[in-house]
Amino acid sequence: MSFVSLIDGDVLHRWLERAGIKVYLCGQCQGIHLSELQGVPGVVESRLFVEEDSILFTTELEIKPSALIPLVSDVVRINAMYPHIKVFPDVTDDQYPRLIACASLLTGAGLTYEQFGVFMGTCQDLARKLVQDLTEIGYLMIEGEAPEGVAGIPDARLH
Repeated sequence: MSFVSLIDGDVLHRWLERAGIKVYLCGQCQGIHLSELQGVPGVVESRLFVEEDSILFTTELEIKPSALIPLVSDVVRINAMYPHIKVFPDVTDDQYPRLIACASLLTGAGLTYEQFGVFMGTCQDLARKLVQDLTEIGYLMIEGEAPEGVAGIPDARLH
């Protein structure tokens, strides 16, 4: 087992390629986009970020506006069910609400390819399971569904 003390984008790209994980760079952010997870219905973005002393895995899920309040009340339960990833809601004025699922891997003491592989496998499996669970509950906005309005009436507005 050989340790790599400095993890950078190049090392990460080699390891991802070696693991058979398809990725791309968008040019608009510093993240390494995970193609396969981004193809899952309900997933908006799934990325890896190389930080100074860690690797950050994030997956953003689009939430139905009508599911936001039940989801917020469910965050503690979801975090308890998925101890290796943490979730939190993200609400802005210009897009549908999102649930951010993230995990970090500390790299300050070095990291092996095997450790990285376990981290990636775990994160990807848990992200897929989370999507499946939230789809079954009815929280996720799946592409092709009609957008909701007020009281379930499409295009209805409060103001």
